Amino acid sequence: MKSSSLQVWASRSHLNLSRTNAETLVTVSMCRLQEWKSSWMKGDSIEDLPDQIYAPLGTRGLQPIKLKQCFRCSNQNIEELQVIGKKIEAVQGKDQEIADYKITCKKCNSTFTIRLRNLYVVEKGQKRRSITFVSILDEEGRDEGWLGSF
Repeated sequence: MKSSSLQVWASRSHLNLSRTNAETLVTVSMCRLQEWKSSWMKGDSIEDLPDQIYAPLGTRGLQPIKLKQCFRCSNQNIEELQVIGKKIEAVQGKDQEIADYKITCKKCNSTFTIRLRNLYVVEKGQKRRSITFVSILDEEGRDEGWLGSF
């Protein structure tokens, strides 16, 4: 099953849409994702992160997970989430890049880091993003687990 077919299937099964409506929804989502990808590394705002990522559920499709929230108190008010640091580094010898967003929640005063690990494919001398893995790190930078991908 192609990736786009899987997304259409997941969207249809989750939202109970007709095939045409599901394909339209996926097309619009992919266009928004492309717009976001072209600008995501430019700023230091919580708005620079994608709204949601997807965790695979085996044969059951993909589960969307909201990324713009506090992972301690589940606060989804982006006014109370503040990016206090952003670090981007290229991994030597590999076609990947790691971006860390250190975030503070004003509601519960916790600090955590959202790590985006971008993997790239090099074809005909051009480098393009293949997939991004998203993980959460605690205050000391210890990995607390993989959330999903986009």
